[in-house]
This record gives sequence, structure tokens and C-alpha cells, in this order.
Amino acid sequence: MAEHIIASFDPGSLSGVWPVGSANSHAGVAMNFLGESTKITKCSFKLQKHGSPSGTLTAKLYAMTGSYGSTGKPTGSVLATSDGVGAGTLVDGDFQTFTFTGGEQYTMTGATYYEIAIAYSTTSSTHYVEIIYSNGGYTGNGAELTLPSTWAETAEDFQFYVYGLDVAPTVTTQAVSSVTNNSCTGNGNITVTGGDATAVTRRGFCYKTGTTGDPTTADSVAYDNGAFGTGAYTKSITGLTVNTDYRVRAYAVNSAGTSYGDTVQLNLATTTVLSIPTAYINLQSPVETVTTKSRSYMRLKELRIK
Repeated sequence: MAEHIIASFDPGSLSGVWPVGSANSHAGVAMNFLGESTKITKCSFKLQKHGSPSGTLTAKLYAMTGSYGSTGKPTGSVLATSDGVGAGTLVDGDFQTFTFTGGEQYTMTGATYYEIAIAYSTTSSTHYVEIIYSNGGYTGNGAELTLPSTWAETAEDFQFYVYGLDVAPTVTTQAVSSVTNNSCTGNGNITVTGGDATAVTRRGFCYKTGTTGDPTTADSVAYDNGAFGTGAYTKSITGLTVNTDYRVRAYAVNSAGTSYGDTVQLNLATTTVLSIPTAYINLQSPVETVTTKSRSYMRLKELRIK
């Protein structure tokens, strides 16, 4: 599974610093970003020490309220908390990494906005942590945590990175369609890519004969390779045997693994196809006269097909 950058703001320039710590009014700062359907693994902020701070910093993931890029700020309960980092270990002017481990590797929802924040508390007005910011250039916006626990948007853009790890995609199977004596069309739907917008590298259908059990990619498959996002898809399944039961299900693959939908049943019942040989219709004399004792009348001749 590949860890990759989900969001970042690193312009390489410095506009200023903000003090972070309860004695300096800012108990935390945050930046909003557009999430992917991945697990958060780590984040980093560019920090430096003021004096000789002590204590521990942590990073926290929140949902976002407000408008991204203008009034966005954290809301609700903390979704995930990183391991702690000692304030005294910070290297001035470097990005400090905060790691999310175990159950704190929260699986985000794709195309959803989140807030990544750092929190630090100190009673000192001379020994604290500063976060570096740059004005302009980021599409989102920053936020500050003021005492006692109120988030408010800011005009400063704090330099940061957020990293994620792909998870397996989510796929569903619908009933097959366009069934013939030896083929059908599989119908599936990718509802979660498990990564970025085009994280799925293969989508298709696996199938096997029978009326029980679930097919896997070790059985027969029909698939397409590419860079696929969410949405419905189809694939022709050919080379089937008439009057045979099949088990069919959709599957999708990304860097984290292979996922399957539910299995659907297919029966290729015998279909009789009428084959008509070359035929002709004698239309030279399409009508004939019929005479009886009481009357005469015209009628169409019998059409002959051979």
C-alpha cells in the first residue's frame, strides 16, 4: 500500500509566526483540506521553539464547518489524535511530523472537507511553540483555537502536509443483463475508490459454474485496466456454456488490494433459434377466382415458402 500526500501548503517562504499555547491565547491552529477515501497516517507543520518549551504537542483531525477557503473551521468531536511530540525536541524551521497509529488511522470519506490541527498547552508566556505561516497561495484557509474552546477562521495559511494510506475499494454487483446462449453483460458499481479520485486500477467480474459459493479472481474473469473512479460500469462476459448455472460478482483493485461485491446467479437456459432457409413467395398470380354453385369470388392464393 502506498502512502501519499493528500493535501499540502509549502510555498517555501515565510510571512510570519504565530505563538501556540494557552498562555498566548492560541491553544491550537488548523488548516482545512479536501480529503480522500484513505486512512490518515501522518501530518506535519512547520514549527519552531520560542525559549525552551516543554510538554507535548499533538495533531488532531476534525470535520469542517463553514465554507472552505473563507470561513472553514473545525467542528464536532476529534476524529483522530496523533502520537505526542515533545515540544523540546522541535527543530526550528523544520516540518515536524505527527504520526497517527493503530485505531487513530481514521478512514476519511472522499471529496469531503476536513481540518487538521495541532494543539499545545503551556502556562508560560516566554517558553512556547510558534507555527510558521505564509499569506496567500492556498485555496483553503486557516483557523485558530482561542480560549476556552472556540474555533475561528484566520487569514493566515499555516504550512502543512497531510498523508494518507489507500484502503481497499468498495464495489457492488447488480443483476447481469443482455443474456444469450453463451454470453451476458456484468453490471457493477464502484462506490468508494479507497484512494484518490482515480485510485482503482482494475475493475471487472469474476465467475464460475454452479449454484453455490463465491467466485474470486482465481476463477474466470473479465476486466478492464485503467484509472477508474466511482460509478457504474459494465463488461461483456463471453465464452459461456448454454444450459449452465453460473455465479458472478463484481470486483475492483487498487494499491491496497482487491474487493468484491455480492454474488448474483445466472442460468443460461437453452434458447431455440428458428433458422429459415432461403425462401421465396410466388407473387406472379397473387389472386385466383373461386366459383361455386351460387357465386364466384376472388381470393389470395396460398403463399408458398420453401
